[in-house]
Amino acid sequence: MGANGAVSGGKEVAKNTVRAISILGNSARDQMGAFSAPLIRSMKGWVNVLIHSDGKRFFTKINGKTIYLSVESVANHIKNFKGYADESIRLISCLAGKCPNGLAQQLADKLGKGVKVRATTGYPDRFPRDRALKVVDEAGKIIKNSWKNFIGR
Repeated sequence: MGANGAVSGGKEVAKNTVRAISILGNSARDQMGAFSAPLIRSMKGWVNVLIHSDGKRFFTKINGKTIYLSVESVANHIKNFKGYADESIRLISCLAGKCPNGLAQQLADKLGKGVKVRATTGYPDRFPRDRALKVVDEAGKIIKNSWKNFIGR
């Protein structure tokens, strides 16, 4: 990814492992999300991945234009990301966990790893005081719901 101005970044920590991967667009809001992704507290053995989804497809927005991304291209980007250590994914993506055989399951299958995702639409809290992952609506109100787990088949 990263082509056409897409924001694709991550933060490496000890032993050159990455804690967050952002596959977002180039709008100011997306760049803020890419900036804050590494600030979200990571879970041992999991990598936070931020990407847009409408529940049916992953996408990014470049210069106001929506570009759809296949599950395979997202999986390949994650696998090839410098510092990714073949870990499970904590997917921060609207509606990606909505369907039992939807995007989260397809990504788990392509990666052969577990994927943990929320089923709601929301945005990562850009500056969480405790660095815990909180998902908020457009007004900044915290959305509470449980995580769904998908296992690669």
